[in-house]
Amino acid sequence: MAFTSHNFVEYCKLNGIQHIQTAVRTPRANGSIERINQTVCKCLRANCVSDSDWDTAIRDIQWTLNSNTNATTKYSPNDLIFDFRLRDVVHNRLVQAIHDEANDSQESIDIRRERATKAIEAEQAKWKQRFDRQRKKPSQYQEGDLVVITNVAPSTGFPRKLEPRYRGPYVISKVLRFDRYVVEDIEGLQRRQRRFNSVFHAEHLKPWCTAAPFLDNDTDGSDNEEDPGNVPGQESDLSGVAELSQTSNRDHNDG
Repeated sequence: MAFTSHNFVEYCKLNGIQHIQTAVRTPRANGSIERINQTVCKCLRANCVSDSDWDTAIRDIQWTLNSNTNATTKYSPNDLIFDFRLRDVVHNRLVQAIHDEANDSQESIDIRRERATKAIEAEQAKWKQRFDRQRKKPSQYQEGDLVVITNVAPSTGFPRKLEPRYRGPYVISKVLRFDRYVVEDIEGLQRRQRRFNSVFHAEHLKPWCTAAPFLDNDTDGSDNEEDPGNVPGQESDLSGVAELSQTSNRDHNDG
C-alpha cells in the first residue's frame, strides 16, 4: 500500500506528479521499468562480490547503461537527452577518445530524437503483432457483474497444488481503460476486517457462475397445478418407507 496511501496521493498532488497505477500481477503494464530493472539486477550480480556493497556499483552501472548504444534506437540515452557529449565518469580513455572524435560529426538532437521515435514505434508494432498472435480478445464486464479472481496462495511451507485457482465472488464497481476493472467485496459479504478493493486485468477474472436449479425432466408444466401433497413418485417413496417400518415391527413382535 506504499503507493496507494492517502499521504502518497497528497504528495503527488503537491509536487505535480501524475501517478498512473497498474493492474495487479500485470508486469507488462509497466514493461519499460520492469525491463530496465532486469538489466540492472544482472549488472549488480556481475559486479558485486556480496550483497552488502551493491550500492557502490550503482554509479558505474548507471553510466554504462546511459552511454551504451541501444539496439532499437541506434543511439545511447545520453545522445537523446543532451545535445553534447558527456565526459566519461569511469575515466575510460579509449571511450573518451572515441567520443572526442565523434563530436565533430554529431547530428542535431532533433534528428536523433525523430529517428529514435520512428524506430521505437516500428519495434512496438512488431512486438504487439507477435503478442496478439498468441492471445484472444479479453472478456468484457460491466459494473455490478459478479466475478472470481485468480488466487495466489501464500507460501506456508505446505504443498499448494490443491489450492483453489480462483476465489470470490466479488463485484465489479468500476470499468477502466485497457480491459482493467476495479473489484470490491460484495456488500454484506466482506471477508476481512478491511474492505477488499483492487484493480485487475481481464485475464485474471472469470464470471461467477451459480448452480442451476434442479429440474425433473420426467415432469411437465401440468404437474405444477396438482395438489402439492400428491406429487407423482412421492407416494411410492413414502409407502416404501411405511412398508419397511411395518416389516421391522412384525420382526420385532415375532422375536
